[in-house]
Amino acid sequence: MPATAKIQIAKPPARSVSRPARVRSGVARRERNCSVARTLDIVSDAWAFLIIREAFFGTQTFEAFRSALGIPRATLTNRLRKLTQLAIFRQVASGSSQRKEYRLTRMGFDLYPSFIALMQFGDRWLAGGKPVPLTLIHMSCGCACHPVVACSHCGAGVEARDVTYRDGPGRPDATQGAPPTEAASCSDVQARCRARCKSSATNGASWSSAKPSSAIGGMTRS
Repeated sequence: MPATAKIQIAKPPARSVSRPARVRSGVARRERNCSVARTLDIVSDAWAFLIIREAFFGTQTFEAFRSALGIPRATLTNRLRKLTQLAIFRQVASGSSQRKEYRLTRMGFDLYPSFIALMQFGDRWLAGGKPVPLTLIHMSCGCACHPVVACSHCGAGVEARDVTYRDGPGRPDATQGAPPTEAASCSDVQARCRARCKSSATNGASWSSAKPSSAIGGMTRS
């Protein structure tokens, strides 16, 4: 019998797959040492932050929260439990009844500037040109106010480009008793700050001096 010829089909050349360079062993990505990430564990949940918002408006009971937000009972129970465990709320018995009230702690009240910042951002960028739905009334003077972030030393308004950063004493590699590295002495920074702000006046309330409770009762709907 004639020999059967074998046909060999050439295989296509293997495609070279580019792979990312391997990260050196022992080198890990460093997360910025900042308190923002820890705070986001509390306020990143939309329902939780809206519950805190209603608390700033004076809401204290389970049914009042549910009525104001239209939130499912199970979700509200879960978020109130979490916020109480995180010490944002504390439970207080309401008189002689068995009903519990949820009241902001000092820690909870300290979230007020974040609430105002988000409200002002929405008024400026997300209102679609419509008038603002809420006006803050400063109860001490009775005037409409627009709270600002201000320097605790000179009182001037502070924006992102007005500040620089340096490591604080809580940085991970801080040695005990060693002060943080400073780009300039405090006296030099204060002198420049006073010179820059001498001719400017700051309008509105400042976070460094305004108390959250002074404006909570003065929120009015336009």
